[in-house]
Amino acid sequence: IIKGGDIQNVVDSKLEGEFSIDSARKVVEIAMSCISPNFAERPDISQILAELKDSLSLEIVQRHGGEHDVTESTSSLFQSVTAPFPR
Repeated sequence: IIKGGDIQNVVDSKLEGEFSIDSARKVVEIAMSCISPNFAERPDISQILAELKDSLSLEIVQRHGGEHDVTESTSSLFQSVTAPFPR
């Protein structure tokens, strides 16, 4: 996917092209690093979250032209994503 540059085909079609290809590529790279056959090469969850937060920040800035409070948006999103799941 990354080498072939076929990012468009893995992004939800409901976005209708309204996303940054650079952000999408970064998310795919993060996902690919998580499936390395060698456990030692896989990032830990804090690394993954930090990289996803950076990618989301880029997307928000590009979409809103820096008018939006990126810190507040990403913090509230990641707070809901990283909350413990009920068992």
